[in-house]
Formats: sequence, C-alpha cells, structure tokens
Amino acid sequence: MGDLQLHHVVCAEKSGLRFLCSPSLRLWETIGRQIVAIADSSAWWIADWLVYGEDTFQDRYKEAIKGTDLNYQTLRNYAWVARRFELARRREALSFAHHAEVAALAQLGQDHWLDRAEEHGWSRNQLRGEIRDARELDAASDVKGGTIRLPLTVNQAVLFEAAANARHMPVQEWASEVLADVAQQLAPRNGADVPPAGHQHPVRHAAVRARMKTPAR
Repeated sequence: MGDLQLHHVVCAEKSGLRFLCSPSLRLWETIGRQIVAIADSSAWWIADWLVYGEDTFQDRYKEAIKGTDLNYQTLRNYAWVARRFELARRREALSFAHHAEVAALAQLGQDHWLDRAEEHGWSRNQLRGEIRDARELDAASDVKGGTIRLPLTVNQAVLFEAAANARHMPVQEWASEVLADVAQQLAPRNGADVPPAGHQHPVRHAAVRARMKTPAR
C-alpha cells in the first residue's frame, strides 16, 4: 500500500480540511483519492486494532473501546470482517465494504467474488447485485436439493455465529436445527403436514448456507 498522507497544500483537522493554497484540478483530484484511501484504510485499522485488543486484553478491552465514537456492535462487525480476512487475503484494490459484502461466504466463495469485483471494477453495490442475481438463478435448484440460502446482515452473521459457538456447533447445523424447531412449532397451526419429532426430514438435516447481505451505507 502506498504512503497514506495528504498533500502539503491541505491541513487535516478533526472537524474539517483547510486548503493552505489554491491547488490545480489535477492536485485537487489527487487529494480526493488520498482522502478516500485513508477513509477506507481506517476501517481495517479500527478492525485490526479491536481484534488485537480482544486477543490480548480479553475483557479489559471493552473498557478501552468505550472512549471511541463507534458503538459496540459496529466495532464487533468490523472485527468480525477482519477475522474473516487475514492480511494476506485482503485486496488493496477493493474497499473494506467489498470484503464485508462477502465475509459470510466460505473462503472459496469470498475469493471468487472478490476476484470478479477486482477484474470488472465493480463498486460495492454492483458486487452485491451480482451476488444477488447469482443467488436467484440457482435458488430453485437449491431448494429442490434440500438447501436454503439465507441473506444475512453483518449483525445477523455475528449473532448467529456466536449462538452456534455457544452450542459448540457449526453455524450451518445450528441454523438447520433452529429452523426445524421453529417449523415444528408454527406449521401445525397452519394445518401443514409436519413429520413427527425425531423424523429425519431432508430439509432439517440439509446444510443451510448463510449468505451475508450488508445494509447499505
């Protein structure tokens, strides 16, 4: 990554940016690119800072982060994305938001979509749309094969992963069990024919692939 510093013709302050002289159009554009690069990198910096605190200081890190302007859930989301992508797998040509968009996928899926986004120059929203379109194309075959795809927000993905870990279960198995339990409770009220408890229904025991869909920023 290049040197993340602003040009000397501007002075960056906490509440704004002051131009010390009149830059040319080309220099003004360069400064804009520098600001965008710093803003995007700051998300990774915050995420890695939090991960280090979690791993090194355990519960004590929670007191330290109270001094930041970000809420705890936002920080948890940042840290979750950082843990899904070690430094060597992060794409400098893509934003933190691109990585967050695919963080809930398995590693092969992450790499596939990040490769395509990098190759085609997709924005975060374009990447989201391409993933959505691909999901819709194979949704029918997935249901027939006993697999359900769930679009998740980052908050949901973090919450589900924590719940599964508490049960010492893979997220897919935990989600399948929870969905089956809810279906057992609700379906009879609608007159549906539900297999008796203990029956190995194919949907219950099929892998439920969690797919993240982060909220627009």
